[in-house]
Amino acid sequence: MKRNTELIVRLLLELGIVILILFGFAYDLTGSTYHELLGMGMVVLIIFHHVFNYRWYLSLKSGKYNQSRYFRTIVNLGLAASSLIMLFGGLLNSYVLEDLLGIEWHWDTRTIHTVSAYWYLVFASIHLGMHWSMIKTMTRNSLGIQVKRNQGFVFYQRLNPLLCVVLTLLGFFAIYQRQIMQKLFALVTYDFWDFETSVWPFFLQFCAVMFLFSFLFGIVLPKFLLNRKRK
Repeated sequence: MKRNTELIVRLLLELGIVILILFGFAYDLTGSTYHELLGMGMVVLIIFHHVFNYRWYLSLKSGKYNQSRYFRTIVNLGLAASSLIMLFGGLLNSYVLEDLLGIEWHWDTRTIHTVSAYWYLVFASIHLGMHWSMIKTMTRNSLGIQVKRNQGFVFYQRLNPLLCVVLTLLGFFAIYQRQIMQKLFALVTYDFWDFETSVWPFFLQFCAVMFLFSFLFGIVLPKFLLNRKRK
């Protein structure tokens, strides 16, 4: 029972962080006040996530490093670094702190916050991909789902590659339309989406972007590195 409770908490943390990431990019929908509240909520969830996984930091100095472990370590450290920089930029860019402390708002702080947020999106997506098998197992165990190789399971196996192709193509399209690569390198810092005309396409595109990075760099690349090691 205790094990199942811990699994459910971990899943809720992962799900909560993903939801807050998506709504965090919807600044034109939420407005500055709710954006900052979402950011504070995200900080709390990230702290809990690190607390639950503190053993990973303790294991950094132990064991041997291969290409796969180097890659996982870089992603996790990049995720931690981008979250700290995003928090730092958010504090400097906070309208609440500006009113309370008289902090002057600058475009540089907005750029720092925006660029680090998009890098956090990339690293978080890859991080989810690297742990996708574990997340599926945790979900099944916490919900008591038994996987049986019946006709429905076979149909899912056949449908899964098609979904991957569709979502990957949609991810590439979203990266182009949302100018994700330009925003990662501060070539474009301003973002706008008319939420009065459409809401779901915005979230669908960001979900597709997360899937693309998760699938290519969190699942495909680690398997390539692992197979290369075996050869």
